[in-house]
Amino acid sequence: MAAGVPLGNVSFMPYDGYLGTDVDTLDYFETCLKDSGSGLDLPAAVVVETVQGEGGINKASFEWLQRLEGLCQEFDMLLIVDDIQAGCGRTGTYFSFEKAGIVPDIVTLSKSLSGYGLPMSVVLMKSELDVWKPGEHNGTFRGNNLAFVSAEAAIELYWKN
Repeated sequence: MAAGVPLGNVSFMPYDGYLGTDVDTLDYFETCLKDSGSGLDLPAAVVVETVQGEGGINKASFEWLQRLEGLCQEFDMLLIVDDIQAGCGRTGTYFSFEKAGIVPDIVTLSKSLSGYGLPMSVVLMKSELDVWKPGEHNGTFRGNNLAFVSAEAAIELYWKN
């Protein structure tokens, strides 16, 4: 309840390919969104990993991600890409979603972001979503200066070539 809302207000939906290759799981999601009796409240946001790393490697197709982005736009839901495990160059591009051609509203990054295994994470968001004043929203985990310095060096090295 630290965020001021119950943290359990989450609904899980099947991922791309979960119900087999002949079933588009977004058909189910869209049906639930359109039917007020489905039991699914309209989500404020959709959080998705483009490549799931737990329980096996599951990669969403570009078409599925593009359709998901379209549903988010149609129903006024934020699209949040959790790039903590798959981002920072691990899929060939810096962000895992680049080749799919989608533009998330929010992106979370961590793990190898500092370049040298030092703990660091960031939340990237479209500027219109950043309504906080400097220092207004913070918590226990604040800046790790060594990680910031190594992240700058890693990013400069990455973008250099």
